[in-house]
Amino acid sequence: MRGFSVGEKRVLSGFFQTIAAGWFGAGVITTTFIRPEKSGDLVYNLIVGVGLTLAGLKIALEFSKKQKW
Repeated sequence: MRGFSVGEKRVLSGFFQTIAAGWFGAGVITTTFIRPEKSGDLVYNLIVGVGLTLAGLKIALEFSKKQKW
């Protein structure tokens, strides 16, 4: 991350925030409204959705922490 300028870090942070929001919407919120054939699919989708959301937020926070405002 040393090779990125402050503006690039800000853009990357925003990008990963958007990715995290997308995974939350697709993997968590949508899963609660659909009726999967197996209850295991519901649990799997929720775990994957929350996991990828947290991963995206972690990356976004790493970029955000390294910015010099």
